[in-house]
Amino acid sequence: MTSSQLLQEYYARNYTINCPELTYFNSNEFFTRTTLILSPFSIILGSYGILVILIGTTIHMKSVKWYLFHYHIITFFIELTLNNLIAPLVFLPSAAVYPNGLLIDLGFPFKLVMYIADISFIALSLSMLMIFENRHSQIVTIPYRMTRPSTKLIFYSCHYMFFPVLPLFYYLDDFDQSAAKLEILEIIPCPEPHFFLERTQIVTVKMELSSTISSLMVLYYTIIILFYAIQSGYYLLKRPTSYTSDSMRLMQRKFFFILSIQIVVPIFFLFIPNAIYYGVSTADQFVSSMTVIFVSLHGMISSICLIVLHKPYRDFTWDQSIGRCIESPRKASAGRSDYFLNNYSINCPPTTYFRSHEFFALSVHILSPFSVILGVYGIIVIVVATPKSMESAKWFILHLHVATFYIEVVINVMLMPFMFLPTGAIYSSGLLMQTGFSFKIGHIIGQEAFPEYGLAILMLYENRHSLITTIPYRMTRKRTKAAFYMFHYLTAMIVLVIPYMEIVENETEKLKVLQVIPCPDAHFFDEKTKILSTNISMAYICGGSEVLYFCGITGIFAFQSSYYLLKRPNLSVSEKTRNLQKRFFFTLSVQLTIPLVVLFIPLLIFYVTIANGIIEQFLNSLVVLTFSLHGIISSTSLILLHKPYRNFTWNITIGRWMRDSSSHSVEPSFKPSAIIIL
Repeated sequence: MTSSQLLQEYYARNYTINCPELTYFNSNEFFTRTTLILSPFSIILGSYGILVILIGTTIHMKSVKWYLFHYHIITFFIELTLNNLIAPLVFLPSAAVYPNGLLIDLGFPFKLVMYIADISFIALSLSMLMIFENRHSQIVTIPYRMTRPSTKLIFYSCHYMFFPVLPLFYYLDDFDQSAAKLEILEIIPCPEPHFFLERTQIVTVKMELSSTISSLMVLYYTIIILFYAIQSGYYLLKRPTSYTSDSMRLMQRKFFFILSIQIVVPIFFLFIPNAIYYGVSTADQFVSSMTVIFVSLHGMISSICLIVLHKPYRDFTWDQSIGRCIESPRKASAGRSDYFLNNYSINCPPTTYFRSHEFFALSVHILSPFSVILGVYGIIVIVVATPKSMESAKWFILHLHVATFYIEVVINVMLMPFMFLPTGAIYSSGLLMQTGFSFKIGHIIGQEAFPEYGLAILMLYENRHSLITTIPYRMTRKRTKAAFYMFHYLTAMIVLVIPYMEIVENETEKLKVLQVIPCPDAHFFDEKTKILSTNISMAYICGGSEVLYFCGITGIFAFQSSYYLLKRPNLSVSEKTRNLQKRFFFTLSVQLTIPLVVLFIPLLIFYVTIANGIIEQFLNSLVVLTFSLHGIISSTSLILLHKPYRNFTWNITIGRWMRDSSSHSVEPSFKPSAIIIL
């Protein structure tokens, strides 16, 4: 019997009988619909990015224009490849791919199409290298740098000719596709039905060779890019130069930092799915699909960063869009000072829209409906749809969700704090301030939401820790837990309030703030703008100390739990139960990690800019908006990652109207899935 016949027999006698019903999120239909939804946005942003680089690049960015253009073209091509040209449904951890895209429909060979996709990522790495090498060559104090065009041409040509050859070592391998599929079925016994179609092919059976070559290329490019980046950063930040003025050096530093952010932020969208994939112990088609979708998102995020971070492109976009219709208001505040009349209105340039309170307020108003709807629905789905198998974690998940929802409500509704960081000045236009509530009390109440959130994460991991019976030292008594939680709750609340226990003379402190921020947004001179604390550094220390403490103690519970789940055999529970515990623990970790990454990026950007003496109101607004966005992403992760909540949502929405697809998907029914053991 041939391997093709064996494959057909496996499908008829094993797959159709023994494999469970396919859920929508594990199907090719979910993947293709998601790519179709993303396609218009990626094409619009990618095309506009090309336009804005060609037209909106100013003279002082001329030296890096074509390097940015090269980088953007590569990211745009990867988007088109993943969303339109190939749209690969990948059956990880194998090399089997079902291509949905246009190139296969046009008759292009499968391996040629996949090879083009692979070398596009090599070109992406090389484009990053070229950007940092370009910045490196522009810093005159670096003793050894490439300045001759001929040297650069040889350097880049060698990289472009050598590295694309390496994947050919496994792409040119010839093998029986059906036999390779049978071997994959030993790893993935119940793949998505498209796996059995002839259009699904295997890129290579030499997975170890493929992984080795890919890893070596990633390692090489990481090292050489870091070499150029670190040396450039060192000479810009630490080494004084007599060849350039301070203003020029500051401009180089700022531009280098913006370029770094533009490249690093999208890279997180490549890192997150890979971290999730390598952390999953079992093959899951939903994780495989999300890996490809996240990689395709990289291009969109890169285009947004290109437009938002670079001032010439940002101003060009504003001038060609909303700026034509909206004039940034410059209303005189009732509490304006002599400084405003004699200095600010004469010497300070007009505030751009993205630095203004109007941009911040509009963004908050746009986010508010989504945050309220998702937050309220999250509460409903936890209360109604949590199965008995998740009962032990139900109220801890609800506590965490309520804490994140409370942060959203504080930022979007109660306070709407337009902050003039790194000072303690805040212009609040939220509901509490509109109703005459005390400024200081309102903001202290808002600040308390953050230790509540940290404690909720701690409680969730401690709950998981206490249910793993092989851990020798764990909290099992309710009284012990109550005392533990109460101590942390009260301590965290008191520590956070300490910096604000003072009487502030607003007018005097505002004049001090103007020495740090001489040209703030005009709302700074409004009477509603007040100083929360004169010792803002103490507030940073208290907040940072709490973050470090909660990260440390939560990390102890998390790492010990994962160690005993992954490494230590548990003879008191079955292997199935242990696998379910591992899967649920990983799901919770992913649910928390993804929103926290969203918080980490703007905070990192903010602290780096402050450390370098750069004060940017747009970043201040972005930090606050990201905290608001964190809740939306957290609610979305809650619903998508937990199967009971995902199925419940599906059944009360699209699942009611979708017809059964006999070829590849069956409408899922809501079944409480056993995820953890009480």
